[in-house]
Amino acid sequence: MVSGYPPGSERDLLGFLHRKSKVDWEELNVQNENGVTYITVDGPASVEALMWKNGFTFKGSTLSIAPADGSVPSTPMRQGRSLKTNQQQGKRSNVLADFLQERWDPQQGFLNLDDLPPTSHSIAVVISRLLTEASNIYGNSIVTVSFARNKLWSLQPINKLATLLPSVRNLSVQENDISEFRHLNSFSNNKLPNLTELVLLGNPIQLESSPDLYISEIISRFPSISQLDFQPVNQNGGGPLAPSLTNSNGSLPLPIKASFFDQDSSRQAAQDLLSKFFPLFDSNRSALADLYDNQSTFSINVSPTCYAKTTWNQGQRVTIGNDNISKRFAMFPPTIHDLSHAENFVTDAWQTPGSSTHPVLLYLTVHGSFREASGEVSFDRVFLIAPSSPGSRSQSAGWQYVILSDSMIIRNHSYLPTV
Repeated sequence: MVSGYPPGSERDLLGFLHRKSKVDWEELNVQNENGVTYITVDGPASVEALMWKNGFTFKGSTLSIAPADGSVPSTPMRQGRSLKTNQQQGKRSNVLADFLQERWDPQQGFLNLDDLPPTSHSIAVVISRLLTEASNIYGNSIVTVSFARNKLWSLQPINKLATLLPSVRNLSVQENDISEFRHLNSFSNNKLPNLTELVLLGNPIQLESSPDLYISEIISRFPSISQLDFQPVNQNGGGPLAPSLTNSNGSLPLPIKASFFDQDSSRQAAQDLLSKFFPLFDSNRSALADLYDNQSTFSINVSPTCYAKTTWNQGQRVTIGNDNISKRFAMFPPTIHDLSHAENFVTDAWQTPGSSTHPVLLYLTVHGSFREASGEVSFDRVFLIAPSSPGSRSQSAGWQYVILSDSMIIRNHSYLPTV
């Protein structure tokens, strides 16, 4: 507990203690009561760092720092907490455990930390607490962790992953704001030796770099991976296709196809949906509200270098629920998707097992371009689609499908290669 500071200076106190400390420490809980600040920290080393500030001068007053249980340790290594603080710690742990339980898939060993809700704490503190709690509860059973769409500009906020969960094999930081390769360096030198798959799709380093440079930079930092952005990479830092898959003259053994469908029913469903979806997106977006349900999600990520970012980056990046998605669509500028030029679009669709609610799902990706007020932009759009349920809002509106997830990426226009 800390006392002796001037009244009303509690907000500046924590910053002062951090600045004066030679050791990084993290506050897990802070409570102010009657001129005393109770700080719960993350371990004995942090207690020691704080105790050494006892007697420091702050805003003309002398600080008194002591364990909250009233003990007087001979060295500042003893961590004191009041009963009330312990009770709050227990309540917080229960909240974290409940949150993690909702995000945990035990069959897949998958911990989903995508789209973390905003709090009064920094994203680094939130992720640190969640990883610590997850490590205590699930331990080495965690195989895959995803941190998609958390506005991360580096891997530093997830740094504890390497020490708490070093056996993780699959990691996703998809659709964040990582714009420089050096911002991946906190995980270099093989700090995750068992990592085999990494997903960085939608980050500026992936969107704005040449494929060769991008793959080379990633492999040099993560030499153990065999999959990058859902594509195989060879261990020598080469591209997604290994040299052995090419003929002696450098050509591919199979022709390149513009689109992929695992079966004819997937092709029919994709074409039927998109032939209606994009015209309505261009002319009457409110009519698309029935195509989503109250749990559907929509996310958008605009490349930082895209000229249209000021008009498309307004509002939340992630929206949940059909009515909220409809309102989000209304914020976007007018668009024109010219479906008469099929060569400007590449569509892939395949079916995948779902849940008891939706036994079969259609995974649909579209790569193409559209015109808007300022010019033409390229886009990627990824949908997760299910058949509409009897009596549902989508079926009542005449839709055979419901969109469970819709992810959109916008970047400066680039021409597709001829196929």
